[in-house]
Amino acid sequence: MKTVQEHLNQANIDNLINAFYYKYPAKLDDFADDVTIAQAKKYNYDSMYMFIENLKKTPITPNNDDKTWIFYVYHNINDYMPEPIFNLTPLKELKELGSQAYSYAYEFTPQAEVLGYFIAENKLTTYYLEDLLVDILYEMSFFGLKQEELPVEKIKLDEQIKEFKATNPDQLSIDDFLENTKLDHFTAEEKVYEKQAFDAKMTLGELSMKRAIKEICKNK
Repeated sequence: MKTVQEHLNQANIDNLINAFYYKYPAKLDDFADDVTIAQAKKYNYDSMYMFIENLKKTPITPNNDDKTWIFYVYHNINDYMPEPIFNLTPLKELKELGSQAYSYAYEFTPQAEVLGYFIAENKLTTYYLEDLLVDILYEMSFFGLKQEELPVEKIKLDEQIKEFKATNPDQLSIDDFLENTKLDHFTAEEKVYEKQAFDAKMTLGELSMKRAIKEICKNK
């Protein structure tokens, strides 16, 4: 397996940048009124180009937990079409827990550490590799291209966790939440088919995940 950084070094940057802005279009509201669309596009391209180039040269920082973190892809259904699902999980948990293994968020993780995470080589991960790299770039830049906003956001997150634990609010069930909102609801008759559709989607996703994990663990 190769690391995120190794894949970035081998990627076609033009294709990667185009795919990034196709999925995450730039907002013209972020620019001054006198900036043209062409100028905005060039600025975004140049910024993303330098971002990727810097990532390719950034020294990798080993993670402190001694875990082998792996990105992998399986798929589920969305609008009757296969949709990639991107997961990040320690290899040990994949082997021990299989499809019950958690997928972990990493937007608060330093870029230098994420660059050292591995990317699996199962069939779907290889097929959706560019999409996965786009997703990783988005998460790594969630708090700025140089994660300049990360320290402040970490403080906010810690404060929110402390406040939540201190107040210990009563948790509202999803049924109670829906009952007290003006959202559209399924009728009792429709709920039977809704459950069947939900169960089928869960089964499809779990089947795809199991196949991906089997391919990953087979080579480890």
